[in-house]
Amino acid sequence: MMETISAAVVTALAASQFVITELIKGMATEGGKQVAVTMWEKIKHRFQKDDRALEAITAVETEKSEEAVSDLTTYVKSEMNRYPEFATEVQQLAQNIININQQAQEQTTITINARDNSNANLVQKLEHSGSGDVVLRDKVTNNI
Repeated sequence: MMETISAAVVTALAASQFVITELIKGMATEGGKQVAVTMWEKIKHRFQKDDRALEAITAVETEKSEEAVSDLTTYVKSEMNRYPEFATEVQQLAQNIININQQAQEQTTITINARDNSNANLVQKLEHSGSGDVVLRDKVTNNI
């Protein structure tokens, strides 16, 4: 079951292409950028007939400020409360962005240059053992 994601997080992640707020610092990565763009377009489309919400959207795009994101959050929160299907849709997109970020943080690649000019990549991945422990797994690939 998916944890409920607040309207503030949904709005901040959707607006991350314009401004990274304190709320989501570290949540938005390059990998999640396309999903954020999709979510932003969905929010814009949702409010296309609401002039006040469109003003808030334009403010985010032009001012690129946390205050503008906060103002837009008011409209997104209200819409999420009124329309559960909209809430579910944007929360799923937000969860996708969070999952992409977690996967990016769990994997580290180190390139090793050997003396004979061959390359090897050491990929380390954090895996949860199920008992609460985190295990670091290594996989070496050679690129000769």
